[in-house]
Amino acid sequence: MSGFRYLRWVMAVVLAAAWTAASADDARFVYYDVAGHTATKLRQELDVKGPLDRNGKRFDGRTTWRLNWTYRYAPDGNGCRFTGMSASLAGTIILPRWTHSEHASHSLVKKWDGYLAALRIHEEGHYAHGVAAKREVETLGQSFRIPGDCKEIARIFNDEASAIVARYMALDVTYDRDTGHGETQGATFP
Repeated sequence: MSGFRYLRWVMAVVLAAAWTAASADDARFVYYDVAGHTATKLRQELDVKGPLDRNGKRFDGRTTWRLNWTYRYAPDGNGCRFTGMSASLAGTIILPRWTHSEHASHSLVKKWDGYLAALRIHEEGHYAHGVAAKREVETLGQSFRIPGDCKEIARIFNDEASAIVARYMALDVTYDRDTGHGETQGATFP
């Protein structure tokens, strides 16, 4: 790895760690096992066992997140406003776990470790979109009010919050396109 590429990788690790530490919600990590003593065998295992995306295509890692919200509302002098609102984020990050690596060469272990760190950074980037969506929905809810009676507040808020979620899910697609599903971040093996 060139000096510039290594520095970029280290910066990404630091930024991802800071983002992860700053988020209030934690994703659940799920691992699938791969075995092999060569890069070729490990690649074959990744290709066969990696998680499927929504379109049935396999990738080495996958992140899913789901945002839910609840609220209470009441009439006020000029319409209807929220009296309480909360949002919750649930996410799962699926990554490979290399079993029996103790019999592999040092160079293969080093290559795997770098790849896995980059893959994790990439997948945590997807989860960061969920964290940002949650914060934006919470911000919307903190000052949400509508004119008139309360009959429409739930529909209007749900439409606006759903639009926020859709925007961040679209960012997930763009993120994969722009990074080549993590390739530009070093998430390639071998």
